[in-house]
This record gives sequence, C-alpha cells and structure tokens, in this order.
Amino acid sequence: MWAIGWRKLSDKDQIVGKYIKKFTPEQVQGFDEHFMESKKVEKIIGHHFKQLAKIPFGSNQELMKKNNIPSLAALEYGEELEESDCSPHLTFTTDGFFYCPYTNDEDISDFAFTLFLPTHSEDGSIVKMIWQAN
Repeated sequence: MWAIGWRKLSDKDQIVGKYIKKFTPEQVQGFDEHFMESKKVEKIIGHHFKQLAKIPFGSNQELMKKNNIPSLAALEYGEELEESDCSPHLTFTTDGFFYCPYTNDEDISDFAFTLFLPTHSEDGSIVKMIWQAN
C-alpha cells in the first residue's frame, strides 16, 4: 500500500469533505486565519509526495480531477488544482491489498493520525534529522 496520511475510519453518513468541530463565534476568525496557511503546508507535502512517489501522486491528482475532490488546502469546492496539490487522505493500493472503510464507536480519540514534518522555512526542504541510540 502506498499512502500519505491515514484515513481513520468512516462515519456512514459523511461524504468527502472537511469535518471540523463546532467553534464559538470568537474562535471562527482564528480558525479562518489558521486555515489560510494550509496552502503553504500543502505545497510542502505535495512537493515531497511527488518526489517520493511520482506514480501514486499522479494517480492521486487524476482521482481528484475525476471525482471533483478538493485539495488539502482548498477553501471551497471547484478550485483548479495546482501542480503540487494533493489529497493526502486518499490511499493507494498495490497487489489488491487495501483497508475497507469501517465504523467504530470505541475509538479512544476523536483524532486521526497526524504527521509533523520539520521543514526549512526558506525553501520548504525537510530538515535532516540525526538521531543516535545510546
């Protein structure tokens, strides 16, 4: 399986889209400002996804175009895809291996997998991590 990101589980009544918890009126402006920054994050993730796995990246964009799936940073439906746009919650399979969508009422957390990639702010490249076990 090739993947970037992790699809947690599906809620049977949800469709493709962004699902967020309710905000108080005071929190809405802060969320909007924060979400406006997601384009920068998407460009970094998309760039590295494309470099790491060009074929799945292309398949990702084809699937997005065919089904009108918004990119990670899309602020509304129908935005034209850019070169680095991707939808990292889509998973690609190989040799018939895949996870079926499922529901589960016993999850410990409301959150799905999150990946933090330390990057250089000047050029978006991934920081080289040096780690040595004792």
